[in-house]
Amino acid sequence: MTRLKKDRKSFFDMIKNYDYEKHNDEYLNLVNGGKQPGRVLMALSANPRIMLSDPNNNPDRIIFENYMNDYSLMADISCRFQEYSSNQLFCDKIMGFENTDGFTMWYDSQNTEEHRYFGGDIVYHGFDVPSTVKLLNDNNKYAFIDKPFPAIDTGPYAYGHEYYMYCLDLQKNGFAWKGKPIKSVIDSCELGTDGPLTICCCLLGAGEICAALYEEEAFALDLLNYIADATIYRIKEGKKRIGQPEKAAACGLLTIVSHCFPLMTISGLFSRCINVFLVSLRPVKGFIRSICAETRPGIIR
Repeated sequence: MTRLKKDRKSFFDMIKNYDYEKHNDEYLNLVNGGKQPGRVLMALSANPRIMLSDPNNNPDRIIFENYMNDYSLMADISCRFQEYSSNQLFCDKIMGFENTDGFTMWYDSQNTEEHRYFGGDIVYHGFDVPSTVKLLNDNNKYAFIDKPFPAIDTGPYAYGHEYYMYCLDLQKNGFAWKGKPIKSVIDSCELGTDGPLTICCCLLGAGEICAALYEEEAFALDLLNYIADATIYRIKEGKKRIGQPEKAAACGLLTIVSHCFPLMTISGLFSRCINVFLVSLRPVKGFIRSICAETRPGIIR
């Protein structure tokens, strides 16, 4: 315990005395040197949840339900998070809030928007991140794939777009936080996806979609294809709404497999697990062709 306390103190002493100028010079030499960096660049993926879940960062005791339903509160927390990130989340980027040139604003749905788009509910847990509730079961899962695709002018993508327009207005009207302006506003909420398999895990359940891929392959593929086609429709409609071309030069696609593998390997079905996972990726090819001008997406994780 003494060792941990000492290390913690040393870490915060390091932050207090950190040489941001030296760090930034090294970073700029790596990315602007005109040659391949001498080492692998490191990035950290983080979002404003740390500002609400950590009491040290949340003296006003703001809960997620308020944060996710109040434009001005979300904008304020986003700015606070980006200040915190630039000062304390060390990686290959410009460090030190005083060295940054402004804020990037986006709607933060805490990864609940795709589930809610299909009609699922969100559950708030105070200062902890919200969760979603399974929507599908044996009584409604077959009828679900016969429904028309949901519109984007209601539900989470309507709210996310309204927040996008709100931030554009802030930028236009010269909004500044601690002297820093809004440098960009991105409508990432309606233009991205975690992938058909991940959405199926949320709607039906991770164990249930794995079982369906094994026992009801035809239904599982129909569900995955429905999710993929609805996502293509939603992204195209979102691009049309903000005036972007239908196909981008590259795109990002996330698909989570960690939910699926442990469930099936426990049952000794590892080889079958590999096969059904490959089956579950079939809709991805059509997805990529529909929204990417290039033959390969920028990111698959």
